[in-house]
Amino acid sequence: PRLSPDGTTIVFASQMNVGGLTSSSFNIWKMSATDGSGATALTTVRTASRDSINPHYSPDGTKIVFESLMSIGATTTTSSNIWLMNSDGTSQTSLTSNTNAGLGCNLSTAGVWYAP
Repeated sequence: PRLSPDGTTIVFASQMNVGGLTSSSFNIWKMSATDGSGATALTTVRTASRDSINPHYSPDGTKIVFESLMSIGATTTTSSNIWLMNSDGTSQTSLTSNTNAGLGCNLSTAGVWYAP
């Protein structure tokens, strides 16, 4: 799990049910850092092997970057890509497309993406 810059929420990857339906993939979730309340799925893919993992907050807490096997448009990916979304889960955008590298990602305090 990753703590938000203001210390109020955490983001994490989990295979918890999404919308009451069983998920066969890991999704990115957000919840209160103080008591665990308000768990919300930010990604909602239930198809097997479409995992979203390794979420990180941007330094200002407004964005979350993560690694995912989610489809890009109508294209099913065969490798992980780096994605960016608002901290509420909206505006999910792939920053890479169909790369073959095993990607991890972080955002520096200067706003520069880098591999850990």
